[in-house]
Amino acid sequence: MPTANKPPSFSGEESVLPAALVKADAFLSAVLKPCLIAFGLGLPFLMVAQVVMRYWLELPFLGIEEVSVLLGLWLYFLGAAYATRLDAHIKGGIADVVLRTERTRRAVRFLGSVICLVASGVFVKFAADYAAFVLSTNRTSTYLHWHTGIWVASMLAGFVLIILYLTLQAVRQWRLWKGSVQQND
Repeated sequence: MPTANKPPSFSGEESVLPAALVKADAFLSAVLKPCLIAFGLGLPFLMVAQVVMRYWLELPFLGIEEVSVLLGLWLYFLGAAYATRLDAHIKGGIADVVLRTERTRRAVRFLGSVICLVASGVFVKFAADYAAFVLSTNRTSTYLHWHTGIWVASMLAGFVLIILYLTLQAVRQWRLWKGSVQQND
């Protein structure tokens, strides 16, 4: 089970995950971390800039409001994907207390990943439908006149990455469960 000090890593688990999945995880992690840092630092910077511009310089710029929502959405959805990568999403721990064998616990973890994967598939379908609608309307933001698809893309990207990481987890858990079944036979 992952801890706050040592996040799970798919590297070094070549016997459990195929090398291509380990490489894909390393690449995605290398892209996600800087994005999360940039969005996480950019959001408070924009808020401070807005306060300075509005109250000290008396030059309010409402476009900052749009950009802050944009950064917040990207931070939220990419953060959700990264939390899925770390297996740090909300989950109940009652199975670890109630279930006696590690094989059964692994089966329940695998089933939970599959259920999350199916639910995320439904969410990505709705996100894709909404993205198609937004793109077809060709709407732009009020002040900056940026296409609103940029905001919707955060949701779609987040759910696609969540599905990829849930797939990695499901494959890993399936192989661990399958290995524990073979060891007990």
